[in-house]
Amino acid sequence: MQLTSYAYLIRETAGQIESGLEIRSLVKTKTPKIERQRYERRQERHFRRLFAVLREYLDALDRGRYSYRPGWSCQSCALRDSHCLAWDG
Repeated sequence: MQLTSYAYLIRETAGQIESGLEIRSLVKTKTPKIERQRYERRQERHFRRLFAVLREYLDALDRGRYSYRPGWSCQSCALRDSHCLAWDG
């Protein structure tokens, strides 16, 4: 979600399509290093999902109810490969 948001902002503000996306993490070991995770350029499906999640979140706020909010803890969730994977807003 975060990378898709950044890609959308780049496209809207700079008028450019990102060549790719990357997350850089500092790994604190005896000899510190930087790990890079590279991701593909965002496609229409990524933006559909982003705006579906945002719309659900805003609608939930209006109704005072819980909504799906993906985060780092999703990596350890038992539903991530079933219910959440199929969820499209």
